[in-house]
Amino acid sequence: MLPRLHIVTDDEILGTTGFVLRASTLVREFGSRIAIHLRSRSAGGGRLYEIAANLGQHADAFIVINDRVDVARVAGAQAVQLPAASLPIEIVREQLPGVLIGKSVHAAGEGIPAVQAGADFLVAGSIYASGTHPAATPQGSALIHALRGCGAPVLAIGGIDASRIVECMNAGAYGVAVIRAVWQARDPVVAAAELVERIEQSRVNP
Repeated sequence: MLPRLHIVTDDEILGTTGFVLRASTLVREFGSRIAIHLRSRSAGGGRLYEIAANLGQHADAFIVINDRVDVARVAGAQAVQLPAASLPIEIVREQLPGVLIGKSVHAAGEGIPAVQAGADFLVAGSIYASGTHPAATPQGSALIHALRGCGAPVLAIGGIDASRIVECMNAGAYGVAVIRAVWQARDPVVAAAELVERIEQSRVNP
């Protein structure tokens, strides 16, 4: 089952001392309730594979590789996330049978074509202003609402923190993807636990 909380990396996070230890702690604590989403523009395939293989040793680890289909295949990742300019979904499906495929979408009209092409889930954003992507125009929960009928789970991304979980879930999000809300927290485990709890509470009390 697709986790409802995706904890995404970037080059800065992957380069921090002790990253693998912190990520491993999260995986041990939450198992398949979270996904560790490895995204990097500069790390080589060997480095990404090393991290994915290390984290994949933990029971119930759910690893998502951004864009690098080759790394996802050799590392045995559970999912691959395709940015807008990535390979066509149909080609990736041929290369990764049985692996979940996510597609990044930034407009309501991109959802149905992605699902028809074979996407298993959508990552929609930016929902709010984001320090990671400061040039992106925030689209608010209206984008989530517009995508909710596309036939695939929608993960909200962009400026998400615990205070915004309810709005996203009420708009129809299956879950959320975060970066700074976990990795920049004083205690990533405590931060992730709060996010998981807010998601679960929102499902019970929409």
